Amino acid sequence: ISQAVLGATVDLLSLDGMVELKIPAGSQPASRLVMRNKGAQRVNGPASSRGNLYVHLKLEVPRNITDRQRELMEEFAQEEGETKKTWTQTMVDSLKSFISTSGDSKKKEAAA
Repeated sequence: ISQAVLGATVDLLSLDGMVELKIPAGSQPASRLVMRNKGAQRVNGPASSRGNLYVHLKLEVPRNITDRQRELMEEFAQEEGETKKTWTQTMVDSLKSFISTSGDSKKKEAAA
């Protein structure tokens, strides 16, 4: 999980042996990364011509965590909850703001 959130460089076994793969910060589960020219040789191309190697990220959630890891995850969840609104909550807030603003303009028009 931390590698997907923070980004990392990992060793990966390719057709030619071990290569380094850079996982970008904020990678999502089931993302597909491309390692250009690290795939199989092209059938009808020059011997030096290679295809791409596609890597599909698989997020693995640990089954057992330490007390410290639990504490950190709970702190992260609390922090995330304070700063991240759901799409629904964002839309409700926008609608309330729009209605409030529309009501204020109508009151100003009536007063004029």
